[in-house]
Amino acid sequence: MSYSDFKLEEIKTRFNIKLIEQSGLIESEPMSPSNWLKETLRRNFPLAGAINTEKARSEFLIAPILGELCF
Repeated sequence: MSYSDFKLEEIKTRFNIKLIEQSGLIESEPMSPSNWLKETLRRNFPLAGAINTEKARSEFLIAPILGELCF
C-alpha cells in the first residue's frame, strides 16, 4: 500500500489517535539556504524527478530542506 493510499480519518480510527492541531504559523526570521543545501538540491532534483515517486521526492528534496531548518 503506497503512502498516498492512506487517509487521515482511517488512520485515526484504526490506531485510536487523537490529533491535536494548532492554528497559525510560528513567526521566525527569514533565512537564506546554505551553499550545501543549494548544491544538494541542484544535484538531487534531476534524480528525484527521474524516479518520480513520493519516496524519491521525500528523500532527495524534502529531507535536506528539513535538515537545514533544524540547524
